[in-house]
Amino acid sequence: MLTAPRLYPDEFLSSGLVRFCRWYSLRFKVFAREVLHLPQLRANFLSIWPLAPIAPFYKVSPEQLLWEHTTFPYATGFVTGESYELARRAALHGGQGMGHLLAVMQNGSFGLATRKLCLRCVEEDLAQFGETYWHRAHNLPGVWMCAKHRCSLVSSQLPAGTLRTEYRLPIECETTGLPKVGKTFGHLDLARRSVRLLNRRQSPGEARTHETYLALAGQNGWLSAGKQVSAAALTRAVEGLFSAEYLRATYLPITGPMPWPSLGVRASTSNFTTLKHLLLETALAGKPLHPNTLDHSSPGPSGTSDRDVDRFYAPRARQELMEVLKTKEALTTEQFLRRVGALGPYRHRGPALPKLRRVVLEFRASPASVKPLAAGKTLFRKSPQLQVPRRVVG
Repeated sequence: MLTAPRLYPDEFLSSGLVRFCRWYSLRFKVFAREVLHLPQLRANFLSIWPLAPIAPFYKVSPEQLLWEHTTFPYATGFVTGESYELARRAALHGGQGMGHLLAVMQNGSFGLATRKLCLRCVEEDLAQFGETYWHRAHNLPGVWMCAKHRCSLVSSQLPAGTLRTEYRLPIECETTGLPKVGKTFGHLDLARRSVRLLNRRQSPGEARTHETYLALAGQNGWLSAGKQVSAAALTRAVEGLFSAEYLRATYLPITGPMPWPSLGVRASTSNFTTLKHLLLETALAGKPLHPNTLDHSSPGPSGTSDRDVDRFYAPRARQELMEVLKTKEALTTEQFLRRVGALGPYRHRGPALPKLRRVVLEFRASPASVKPLAAGKTLFRKSPQLQVPRRVVG
């Protein structure tokens, strides 16, 4: 059996296989057909499946290849349950579950057009190993900075998602700069969070919902307890760290009446990509310049207080009661309240209007009511103290 050159720390499996082929002067198709006996295998830069037939050449377990040399840990960082298990088994052995694997691995390729690299890492790799290789940490969605060296990444101009085998290593590529990242704090924090997720322990992902981000916003002073989130304020918070230009470049522009950050705090985030989760987490993990920045405030005028409403309608209701007693009219409660314009407030705020409720009780116990209440009866079940007295207005 051929012995493969050892894989370097954080190296893509595809990068290691390219070096394998270069060692033995093999085309990848020949290697796949004659050595692995997998004639349909293709050297996808971001992922190569299944891993079980490849692992023996590196004298490691398929699990080690999966967790240390693919972006599977990052892509499944928020995937749980059967979807995770089916994807994991397919990555190791192929077969059933391949559809789940391809679906979740889109989290690791979303928005990646070209391969990225860090020029300082290239220098270090060349000095330490005598050659360069492709790093997983540099080729994560939305990551434009090297978490290790805190510098901007550059683009190699080599496509990231093609199935065509590319034998060039980073030292052999022409590079161009990525768009300027603007404020580096958010981008460096995002890179570090992405790398931590990439290097997480072997386990299913962490389930996240809108409650996760509401709790994070409350914990860090973005949101008051019990308050709804302002969509406009949340957009400003995200774009304060990640510019609108960057979000467009990563295919995550914040547009429309319900932009994606707002969906993250108002509904299930089950359809969120890993990058969306990390962008929202990064934005809310910091401290706002002003407390409770995300609190939603109604644009309309504030409502009249219950106390003022009670003060306004109670005297009018009492005056109307005196009038109908004089004229000896008989009214329903609805007719009585309509005469003083208090039907709506009484229906919607009744328990908070004690003075008006007492006048209504007096009305119901008087001859002016179509169906007068008898002495000792209770008008409101939840307010037993409002009982018809032995002597009523008459």
